[in-house]
Amino acid sequence: FAEASSEMMESGDYVVIRYHDELRNKKPVAIHWFQSAAVSATSGPGERNIADYRLPSMLGAILAAVGTLWAGGALFTRRAAFISALLIGTTLLLTTEANIAKTDAAQCGVLVLGMGALAHMRAGRGGKWHGVLFWVCLAFGVLLKGPIAPLVCFATIGALFVWERKYEWAKPLLYWVGLSLFCILSIPWYVAVQVATQGEFLNEAVRVDLAPKLVEAAEGHSGPPGMHTAALPILFWPGTLLLIPGIWLAVTKLFPRKTANAPETTRTATAQAWEDREAAAWRFVACWLVPSWIVFEIAPTKLVHYTLPMYPALALMAGAAADRWFSTNDWKQGRW
Repeated sequence: FAEASSEMMESGDYVVIRYHDELRNKKPVAIHWFQSAAVSATSGPGERNIADYRLPSMLGAILAAVGTLWAGGALFTRRAAFISALLIGTTLLLTTEANIAKTDAAQCGVLVLGMGALAHMRAGRGGKWHGVLFWVCLAFGVLLKGPIAPLVCFATIGALFVWERKYEWAKPLLYWVGLSLFCILSIPWYVAVQVATQGEFLNEAVRVDLAPKLVEAAEGHSGPPGMHTAALPILFWPGTLLLIPGIWLAVTKLFPRKTANAPETTRTATAQAWEDREAAAWRFVACWLVPSWIVFEIAPTKLVHYTLPMYPALALMAGAAADRWFSTNDWKQGRW
């Protein structure tokens, strides 16, 4: 990635991606634009300073933590949101990606910001400009890693629609400004690179890079179903210490035990409203995590960073569990 960005700056061609004398028709262009901007603002391509090419990854990791804080504020308490942001910002996987000059940390940052916009819309705190923010983030996601951001975002939205049968909260997504910006930001480069490479970019990106990963273990990166889950305790460390009670709490909130109906009072009505709001938040987090996680577990090609876009959802589960612990001093279910 860094070498291709360096050659992009030296050639002045910010459309076609090259690695030495060959076209690099694998990933889209946004990370090269981000790296070029970072290097131009710090040293310059002639310096060959690898640390400058890593700045977009570091900023993306910071954005992932800040975005988790913002999204968590629409779902849970402020303390839960803060703990969640602290956890995602210190996980082994994200902090490692923050020091590598490639796409994943930057993609995680813009995707979390888009998911935060969805969370605010669904909590009744968002308007049409949250819809605009979502589409802008999705456009950068498409320019960073192609179909990954749409997979996570639309799997979340679709799962919520199927689960809840409620659609009103998503109306800001239909605001024409957001849809227009998505098209303006994402489509022109794909058209330009197709013209410049005589149709080779999408052909190689889809047929050579993407499609083999969906049908077989590409480039020797194989792994059985369940590999991402098995690696989770290591890659989510140190948040793993709070993740087990977080998952337990998610299950209990999503599938509560039935209790006898109590007489309706102001207090019970208020408690029920709070429980409904909390259950809705847990549904959002579950729909963010589960559908996309299943897709990556089923796919035959596996690299440990593929599931990074779902780590903020895991952090929100763990942060909510820690907040419950601090609020109630009840840690029985997570003791083991």
